[in-house]
Amino acid sequence: MVYGRNIRGQDLSGMYCAILTVNSTVVSAGLLRIFGRDLAELPLVATTKENQGKGYFQLLFSCIEKLLAFLSIRTLVLPAAEEAETI
Repeated sequence: MVYGRNIRGQDLSGMYCAILTVNSTVVSAGLLRIFGRDLAELPLVATTKENQGKGYFQLLFSCIEKLLAFLSIRTLVLPAAEEAETI
C-alpha cells in the first residue's frame, strides 16, 4: 500500500490512509481508495475506543470530503454495513 503497486495479484494503487491525530496520538483513521477522476471508496474507518462519540471521525470525514472535492471526485462509495448508514 505504501508504494501503491500490484503485489501478488492485489492491486493497491490509488489506496491512501487518512489519519487524524490529537497531541501526536492517532485518534481516527480511514482507508481511502481513489478510482480515477470520478469515484472514491472509503472501505474502512476506525476511531480509538476511548475517543468514540467525540466527533473525531466527523472531522476526519469532513477533511476527506474537502480533499475529494478539490480532486473533482463526484462519487464516494461507503460500505453497506448498517453502522455506516448514518454517514
